[in-house]
Amino acid sequence: MGYNVLSGSVSSVGVIQSGSFSGDGSGLENVEQFPLQNSAVSRIPFYKTIEGKIGLNANSNFSFDASSETLNVPTLVASSGITASAGLKILNPTSGSLAGMGSFLGIDIDGNLVVTSSGISYDRRFVNSTITASSNDVLLGVSASGELEIRLSSANTYKNGQYFIVKDEAGNADVFNITVRTSGSQTIDGGSSIVLESPFAAVSIYSNGSNKFFVY
Repeated sequence: MGYNVLSGSVSSVGVIQSGSFSGDGSGLENVEQFPLQNSAVSRIPFYKTIEGKIGLNANSNFSFDASSETLNVPTLVASSGITASAGLKILNPTSGSLAGMGSFLGIDIDGNLVVTSSGISYDRRFVNSTITASSNDVLLGVSASGELEIRLSSANTYKNGQYFIVKDEAGNADVFNITVRTSGSQTIDGGSSIVLESPFAAVSIYSNGSNKFFVY
């Protein structure tokens, strides 16, 4: 239900008695203003015109699940014409700054509302031994004390055109070669691997989103 909380003093002159209440109203609170329709613990109330009058309503698809910190929204329509009718979900909310300037909101294929960037990322992963790279890696900064490999995930785990960089930060790739190797029969510029073998060498690589990588 919707309520008004009353406070202050009320004169007893001309008091209207309703139901079982009578008195000066000094202890009166939680007076129903209008009913809340379709209410439930997790549902979020919103104003709506009900039978020609403003009232409160709730919808099972517009709710907040405290256990998973998920906000479910039945339909989202933007002025630019973007519509999400399959149940928009905001997953894993994070406090503080989510992204820098140029960031924007987007909807992934599962209907999740996500914060994405303008295409620029400043993520750096420190590498000092052989690893399997992730499709989330953007910059792999290598400081090697022995020869090592950067083993790539399958090209189809990357988006079409997604790129990343491997850099010899220690400046000793001539002594400790850094090999970037694909999985299975996939290739980088037609070969199964490339080798960084010059001090402070770097290579920029992108995926076709399917089965190949290329140096650019």
